[in-house]
Amino acid sequence: MRDHFAAFAEQAQEGGRALPRYVIEEFDAFLRCGVLACGFMRARCRGCGHDRLVAFSCKHRGVCSSCGGRRMSETAARQCDRVLPAVPYRQWVLSLPWELRMPVARDPALLNAVSRVFFEEVREWLRAAAGVAAPGGTVEAGTVTYVQRWGGSLNLNPHLHVLVADGVFACREDGTSPTFVAIAAPTRDDLRGVIARVIERLDTIARRRAKRVGDADGGGSDDAMEGLRRAAGGRGTFARVDEKGARDDGSEADERALAPMLVASCGLVAEMGGFNLHAGVRVEADDRSALERLCRYMARPAVAAGRVTRLPDGNVASPRSAGATHRVMGPMEFMARLSALVPPPRTPLVRYAWGVRATFAVEVRGGSAADRGSAVSRRGFAGAREGTGGSSRGEGSL
Repeated sequence: MRDHFAAFAEQAQEGGRALPRYVIEEFDAFLRCGVLACGFMRARCRGCGHDRLVAFSCKHRGVCSSCGGRRMSETAARQCDRVLPAVPYRQWVLSLPWELRMPVARDPALLNAVSRVFFEEVREWLRAAAGVAAPGGTVEAGTVTYVQRWGGSLNLNPHLHVLVADGVFACREDGTSPTFVAIAAPTRDDLRGVIARVIERLDTIARRRAKRVGDADGGGSDDAMEGLRRAAGGRGTFARVDEKGARDDGSEADERALAPMLVASCGLVAEMGGFNLHAGVRVEADDRSALERLCRYMARPAVAAGRVTRLPDGNVASPRSAGATHRVMGPMEFMARLSALVPPPRTPLVRYAWGVRATFAVEVRGGSAADRGSAVSRRGFAGAREGTGGSSRGEGSL
């Protein structure tokens, strides 16, 4: 990136479509991250007096694998230690159809709508599956939504990983401790029902948003990011790359051979109208180590330094999730894909939802002996959703 970013930005400028400021700032900060010449602090051991210089980090959330990895670890640890009550959790992963991915990547308001609609439909299913009532109170669901803008090989693929408490919280009107009621695992028919309701609601929203955006820009956008998003969402070139960096171009047959392998490994999954919903990963209430690993997985950064290889011919290779092939990119395509993955400003990548509104610590009581809860701060869950509680940093600002 240090070798090619200046030429990449200049090329975009020559086309009359300069890169947005937030993308330029992202790359500038990344190129200064960890460089002592760009600023540092001196740390001294009180015992032996040894000094160590620690370079400033960029703290951005787009292309820096170091800061992204640190944020992943801190987020997962904070959620497990201070935010998530000790109840079982299930991961729900919603993948979007091709025709919706580009609008969602372009329009933060549409992304917000997709996230909200999906949460509301999952909550309604949880309430129906639990079959409990809270006279004078409410029955609520607890979720943490992680927005991932990227696929397994630096392709633009916005989708949602949602950590869902595998049950509901029966909340009393008097504000006493809510009771957690566990539910059975969803079936594929249940997942199809959730998808069907999501499709029905999003169809109207997407059409309305698309018309509004089209009217605002004259029917189409010609800014630099639109072209970069198209490039990042394209199929690109795949090849087999060995340990020495030798390249053997792949074929369409290779891609088709991967499909049944991926489907077979999905487990509890349903597809409808281009949407794909997976809910096969569950963590028990007392397995906090597994919960933290799952949170780390969902909060992982788009770019992992160990998974990007510079080939002898100057191209860049990134392995696919299945590991059978690599995406091979020239320097300019690599920069274009990274630019499209940078999240726009004021677009939270971690979103919280829980209907409990009190701001004092309460005990969440399990609905069964196997699913006992523990003391948890309602402010830690509900306040963090607004970026005002749960930690001094404010979870909502991630």
